[in-house]
Amino acid sequence: MTWMLADAHVHLFATAELPAVAAAARRHFRAQAARGQLAGRLNFCLFLAEMAGQDCFTRLRELALAGEDLCGLALRTGAEAHTLCLGAEEAPLFLFAGRQIVSAEGLEILALGLTEQYPERQPAETVLAELLRQPVVVVLPWGVGKWLGRRGRLLGTLVARFGSQGLFLGDNGNRPCFWPLPGLFAALGQARNLPGTDPLALPGQTERVGSFGFQAQAELDAHRPFQSFREQVLGGSLLPIPYGQPQRILPFFQSQLALRRKG
Repeated sequence: MTWMLADAHVHLFATAELPAVAAAARRHFRAQAARGQLAGRLNFCLFLAEMAGQDCFTRLRELALAGEDLCGLALRTGAEAHTLCLGAEEAPLFLFAGRQIVSAEGLEILALGLTEQYPERQPAETVLAELLRQPVVVVLPWGVGKWLGRRGRLLGTLVARFGSQGLFLGDNGNRPCFWPLPGLFAALGQARNLPGTDPLALPGQTERVGSFGFQAQAELDAHRPFQSFREQVLGGSLLPIPYGQPQRILPFFQSQLALRRKG
């Protein structure tokens, strides 16, 4: 049996962070595998969500193509331009390119597997219609205050229209324990939830990567891991099982205050 453990919402704010991010992810993935008593081969996966102006993945791929490592972390390319394999341990750690796009309404949209920059501030309906025609995995991640009121109603409309076309939702490691998971997740079903940590641009956040995500039985092609993941999750043969705890009350308010002070 082969298992996949994944964090579907990873921010990398500088290429130099990657060794620490990879180490934290491996630690959390192995701990989850032990808790879940997952027997068999393990594949570890990190899905990047790079924001406008960021392009760490391209720089990392350039290092890999040049045969260089990053602070002792081996970087290897494969058949997919949007995939890197990190390190040489028995459980491979795949790093997939991806983009976080902000719509005109202020909603965040993740395009997992997308390498190139994508125009910001377009209507969410336009963005989803276009991305869902591309060979990516499209996720609407939960966000603090972004699933309420007018935007909450828009999300319902978007899920009703695009849910059957391959749209996913994503629970978020920044969601506090007192904030219940919105009903849209139940409406779309567990198979359409791809959770991720969503580390913030604050000190110490890299240690969280891999602590909130999903596990699934999945046979990933070692040469084309993203393509095989996409085919299985869209086809329904891969069932994501979320893991991780919502954020405790004090850390939630501390991080939100720190973000506002940072500006």
